[in-house]
Amino acid sequence: MRVCTDSITERKNEQTNEDTQQHQRNNAPQQRGEPAARRTRTLQPAAARAMGNAWKQKFVPYFESKVRVLLLGLDASGKTTLLYKLKESSGGKAGEVEAFIPTIGFNCEQLNVNRTTFVSFDVGGRSPIRPLWKVFAEGAQALVYVVDASDQYRLDEAKRELEYVLGILPPKAGLLVLANKSDLPDAATKQEVSTALNLSAVAASRPHYIHETCITTGDGVPNALSWLAKTLSISPIC
Repeated sequence: MRVCTDSITERKNEQTNEDTQQHQRNNAPQQRGEPAARRTRTLQPAAARAMGNAWKQKFVPYFESKVRVLLLGLDASGKTTLLYKLKESSGGKAGEVEAFIPTIGFNCEQLNVNRTTFVSFDVGGRSPIRPLWKVFAEGAQALVYVVDASDQYRLDEAKRELEYVLGILPPKAGLLVLANKSDLPDAATKQEVSTALNLSAVAASRPHYIHETCITTGDGVPNALSWLAKTLSISPIC
């Protein structure tokens, strides 16, 4: 009887130790400087390919379009507002802004304007769908990168994400940077945004241009997209 009791006690102690260790792992503070990728669950390559094929079926207009433009930027930078402005300026010629919100929380939108299809989504180092970006980047003729010039604390994050996306974008794809919300008092200037993003270095081998905009009013948008149309040799976008 004593042996049985001791055995039960030992199992209880082992379980208690395991529970304590698990609690410590769950509540351990993050190490300073630890890469975000280590703290974030990401898709495995096989899962990313499977999801990419599924999204190709959903985004047929983009993948069948002769001119594909990625519209990227950190959250709240002004991407969705730009899509609706493009729709308004097309005089009804553009299709609807289609939004997709899968269960993993990845927001994505697309719009076709004058046979040019835009696909827009948020970028960010903690995104679990980072491997999926390459599916959209392959074959893209240009990247429109929207930066919130008034949020200077996140310019370094915007720089890191831009560098990553340019690394998977075709080498000759053009880059248009919109320094958005330039009307706000504390907004960084076009030159300051360019310096913060290190544009002269990261985009040296491809056509690139940066322009100050206020997307909510439309200021600067036509001139910026005019550069994009000329670079891609396509009809005016707006």
